[in-house]
Amino acid sequence: MQSAHSDPSLYVTTDGGRHWQLRIGNISSLEAAGGTVVRVASSYPGCGGSQEEIDVAQVGSGTWAPLPAPDLAAICPPVLYRQGQELVLAAYGNPAGGVAATAAISRSDNGGRTWTGDRF
Repeated sequence: MQSAHSDPSLYVTTDGGRHWQLRIGNISSLEAAGGTVVRVASSYPGCGGSQEEIDVAQVGSGTWAPLPAPDLAAICPPVLYRQGQELVLAAYGNPAGGVAATAAISRSDNGGRTWTGDRF
């Protein structure tokens, strides 16, 4: 399937891949495990300090629920890594200045309900 969009569009299926729907939005990361999907959505595409939202949905559902987002000082949207209920967000700041840290990592061991973090 070819897309006329050059942005990082997200296609979603809720019927095992028989039909796909384009979901417009700025999704920078998406991870599925244990029957749920977690995504990082930004207020606008690319780097520039946009506000990120972390959301979760059941596999096969198109209904997203917000998770508490950790406070990450970053210029670009964080990258999400997942293994089961363990989530890691890696965010990168601007080494030339303008943010409190050049890199930050937040971890959750409960599917994103609470976060702990480190700044580098």
